[in-house]
Amino acid sequence: PSYYQLNAAEMEACLTHIARGTPGQLLIYNIPLTTGMSIPLDVIDRLSALANVVGLKDSENSLERLESVADDARAGDDHLALCLLSRSRRG
Repeated sequence: PSYYQLNAAEMEACLTHIARGTPGQLLIYNIPLTTGMSIPLDVIDRLSALANVVGLKDSENSLERLESVADDARAGDDHLALCLLSRSRRG
């Protein structure tokens, strides 16, 4: 939903609706640079409990955020796979 600014509850409702209506596997993509919003970590945690939500690609460029998601996944029985993007190092 990159055309309208959504609050956390609206993001969760939208992504839950998509997940429940998708017969295959679903990868959540958090890309705030182009959407102007970031999917909150608690929303990602709840979405990861849906059987067909199998992964997360997060382009927020926040190591703390990615560590938090990874810690949450390791702490539970989450089946969420993480796709981590690293920026190139210059210099």
